[in-house]
Amino acid sequence: NLGGIATGGSPEYGFALFHTTGHRELEELMGRLERYCNATFPDLQTSVRRLGNGPPVDIPVAVRVSGRDVDVLFGLVDRLKEKLRSIPGTKNVEDNWGARTKKLRVKVSEARARRAGVTNQDVATSLRAVLDGFQSTQYREEDKVIPITVRSVAADRQDVGKLEGLSIYSSATGRSVPLRQVADIEVAWEPSKVLRYNRYKTVTVRCRKE
Repeated sequence: NLGGIATGGSPEYGFALFHTTGHRELEELMGRLERYCNATFPDLQTSVRRLGNGPPVDIPVAVRVSGRDVDVLFGLVDRLKEKLRSIPGTKNVEDNWGARTKKLRVKVSEARARRAGVTNQDVATSLRAVLDGFQSTQYREEDKVIPITVRSVAADRQDVGKLEGLSIYSSATGRSVPLRQVADIEVAWEPSKVLRYNRYKTVTVRCRKE
């Protein structure tokens, strides 16, 4: 039976604890779970293993790769993962940076911004008001103070086309210009976190044994 499910401190991670009636059922369940997850969720990093007894056992194989350039670093990491996967008896080959996340890059053109009388601070303030919102006032309910945040609706925040038409208020001229007039917007995939060792960007590639 299923003992429990939890996500822990990060929403992209989760675990489930299963209870079985015996050793043979455990081995069968582990195999079925691993095959099911690999077939149904190919992008999921699945690790199915016994609940350890005694001192915790760390990852048996871990290789640390360091460098300055992320693209070069992950080129080496991908080659290392292929090598590890080709070794019989290895499984769950992964790195500790996790999956890349989608990010929105706003590149302000200094020349176009100067002509429009807009500063980088103006762009940042307007984007923050739309994406994160700003606190306009507070609502008091008995002994609780609840901040009231003003921002655009979710559909506008998730539509890149609408963001390009966002009005950027110029604190110098008092007028507004569309964001596309002073900046270019692009969507890029970037690491969700950057880990370092001895001040160098460092990716640890690890795997378990079957």
